[in-house]
Amino acid sequence: MKKLLGLLAAFGLTASAGSAVVACGDKPVDKKTDLASFTEKSDLGSIKDNKALTILMAAKTAFGLSDDEIKEILVTDIEASTATLSVKKNAKLVEGKIEVKFSTCPVDPPVIEE
Repeated sequence: MKKLLGLLAAFGLTASAGSAVVACGDKPVDKKTDLASFTEKSDLGSIKDNKALTILMAAKTAFGLSDDEIKEILVTDIEASTATLSVKKNAKLVEGKIEVKFSTCPVDPPVIEE
């Protein structure tokens, strides 16, 4: 009986130690989204103006970025038809930078007829 209890105790310790090793293993490394990987999609098409928010929303749609990823991106060097998207300091989800192109096409206000 003592041998059986000793054997069960040894097996129990071995099994619990193995599960601790598996549970405390290395965490998977989250890969950051690299803005430079979107060079083929850098033409944002026609947008209503060249304001930073408009450019960010067009980039979000074109690149398939999440709200959290968009919060880490800065729009700089805004010109009439180009801008640079770069990453804020200490960004955790996004890296790199990209120059995007666009054309502006202001939206006309609706015409109300009387």
